Amino acid sequence: MVAEWRTDMKNTKKIKIMAGLLALALVAGTLAYFMKTMSVDNPFSTKKYGGETVEKFTPENEWEPGGQVTKEVQAKNTGDYDLYVRVKFDEKWERDGQVIAGTELSSADKANFFPASADSSIAGGSSVYKHLAGVEDGSWTDGNDGYFYYKTKLGKDQMTSQLMDYVTLCKDANMGTYAVSEMKYALVDATKTAEDLTDADYTLTSAPDVIPDGKVLYQKKVVSLDSANAGLAGANYTLTITTELLQANADAAAENGWAVTPA
Repeated sequence: MVAEWRTDMKNTKKIKIMAGLLALALVAGTLAYFMKTMSVDNPFSTKKYGGETVEKFTPENEWEPGGQVTKEVQAKNTGDYDLYVRVKFDEKWERDGQVIAGTELSSADKANFFPASADSSIAGGSSVYKHLAGVEDGSWTDGNDGYFYYKTKLGKDQMTSQLMDYVTLCKDANMGTYAVSEMKYALVDATKTAEDLTDADYTLTSAPDVIPDGKVLYQKKVVSLDSANAGLAGANYTLTITTELLQANADAAAENGWAVTPA
């Protein structure tokens, strides 16, 4: 998972304080001016500015179609400034370290990234349903620019509501095409059951024409994945969540291309 923090403090306040003292004295009929320039040093310290991504991901070793996985996404302000928060998503599927063609997608491509339900994948798009609880409850809004915006500014030590709470591998996800690649046979004593056999017993590649007395023939089909039509079988899914935190300032939001200015 990747979380991105970004700060932008473009306005530097310059403070100059000068105090002048002008004394006018009349001494023995002589007009004299006395001027003193007083310089005052004003120490200022900046407040802490920062944030962190707070998320919980519970992976499963063998994710199957229809399987729901907890994926909680929210942000917390650990600094002193009020913050604006927005989040974007990217995903990909990899097999043997290589990205599977057509599976590298972004929330900027909303039509292909967000299946309408966990029942159906998007043809040519994502096979993972993302449940956006924060959009449903109205605390987050879609900026239609690939980002989801928390609708109110985030104060010190405050935490957003959950934008996402779980993901589901769609029930019709393409898990590849399988075919019988080999038939094997075991000719063993009739006293043996199928549960007694091991791979070492399947030594024949074709069935004998005659089965001797006292023997029994077992058949085993070897089913293999069609490498040309492997789908998502044996692949690893990665969902990358990028959280951007910005000082709560409308001008800063406009300058940094934020489509939504939180209240």
